[in-house]
Amino acid sequence: MSAGGICLFALANLAVGAQIDVEFMDSDCSKPARVSGIVRNRLVYLYGVEFLIDPQEIANSSLD
Repeated sequence: MSAGGICLFALANLAVGAQIDVEFMDSDCSKPARVSGIVRNRLVYLYGVEFLIDPQEIANSSLD
């Protein structure tokens, strides 16, 4: 995982270019975080997903 995306393994048939949501749990499993991304490459069940960044969301988080 990086700031720009993630490589993941999924038993799914996702097409390159498909938009997906990925949900993460924090270390105490109490607060899920969801990010949207685009499948940029695929090798069988390994996927490279580029995160979609919402400029409005970034602006709002910098105000907190």
